[in-house]
Amino acid sequence: MHYHRYARHGDAATLKREPNNGWESPEYRVWAHIKQRCLNEKSKRYQDYGGRGISICDRWKDSFNAFCEDMGKKPFSAAQIDRIDNDGNYNPANCRWTTNVVNARNKRNTKLTAPIVSIIRELYSRDIRCVDIAKWFGLNQDHTWLVVHGKSWRNI
Repeated sequence: MHYHRYARHGDAATLKREPNNGWESPEYRVWAHIKQRCLNEKSKRYQDYGGRGISICDRWKDSFNAFCEDMGKKPFSAAQIDRIDNDGNYNPANCRWTTNVVNARNKRNTKLTAPIVSIIRELYSRDIRCVDIAKWFGLNQDHTWLVVHGKSWRNI
């Protein structure tokens, strides 16, 4: 067993690891996942990224250090990478660290905006069923239920 670990990873005693700046860092995992979904056709997420034309800029494609220079460290442990223009590529001008709430609202299938949420809640208050509201707006019925009951889009 030790031989297999040695063959894959080298001698642990001489292997220099930099947990806060190297391949074990959270930023490295983010960068590696970006590359997977944009470049690896066997990735489960490829069809939603590389398969629809989303790419990673040349500067980041081959250099984790360049990614770190442009993006910096995650500002908080739960920060996620977000593309400002959801149809744009991964590059310094289009990426930011953000919360999961902001990231979840910036999705292709998220058709909700504050005015639409208000309209949905108004319709529901007039005894129109969630299933009908969902059909009108092209939404998932469960998501519509979460909106009308204040489980999502709480601040509106």
